Amino acid sequence: MIESRPNTPGVKSKLQQLGLDPANIIHWTENGIEHYYPHEILHRKFGEFTELSIVGDDVAANGIVIRKKELAEYIVDNLNGSEPLHDELRSKLFDRLDRLLQ
Repeated sequence: MIESRPNTPGVKSKLQQLGLDPANIIHWTENGIEHYYPHEILHRKFGEFTELSIVGDDVAANGIVIRKKELAEYIVDNLNGSEPLHDELRSKLFDRLDRLLQ
């Protein structure tokens, strides 16, 4: 289970009541998966930037605004497998999955 911040009050306890082990709940430090997309692909779309703005279904940087769904499609269409992963995405999700699959 992946939970973005801000955390909704009571979600963690509700998940535990449903039987989910708290060790299997991943909390991102940023709110929105878009912050974890490969930066080199984001920079191709928005140009160089230091911070994404996410409001509702819109993602913006450098005056360019795109819907979340369209950005997700752009990211997927431009992935080639050689992009460096965001450190938090790698350590909190992919490294865990690697350990589970060994």
